[in-house]
Amino acid sequence: MASGLSGRVRSIENAISLLGMLYDRLRLLQPPMSQLIGGMAAMEQFADTEWLQCCRDKMRRGSHFPDAWRTGMELARAELADVLLPLGEVLGSTELEGQLSAIRHAQSLLDNRLADARAYRERNGKLYQSLGVMSGVAIAIILI
Repeated sequence: MASGLSGRVRSIENAISLLGMLYDRLRLLQPPMSQLIGGMAAMEQFADTEWLQCCRDKMRRGSHFPDAWRTGMELARAELADVLLPLGEVLGSTELEGQLSAIRHAQSLLDNRLADARAYRERNGKLYQSLGVMSGVAIAIILI
């Protein structure tokens, strides 16, 4: 259970990092979405980001970005998907400033969720570890 709390924090951190890179690349290079998503999915730090890999694969097979993004979001944690899903309708289909604004908004929402997830991990992570140890000791005593 405690490892799940750390996994939650890592997935939010990963999404925030991805949005930061997406923002910078979009602002500076303005590449087509297929090139942007493909390039980011190829990066080592996002190799385990299933929803991004799925989005890239769907686009390679000819899906339009909004459909590929939506399909990828089905693999994302619910707390990420509800923040990131709306980006699929904005990225690549509105003016640059609107896209950048949507990314900043999503980053802000995820920053808040990250703070909550870290606080929850700090409060409950040690409790879950202690419960695991105590359960193990109780089982050992029962078996003796």
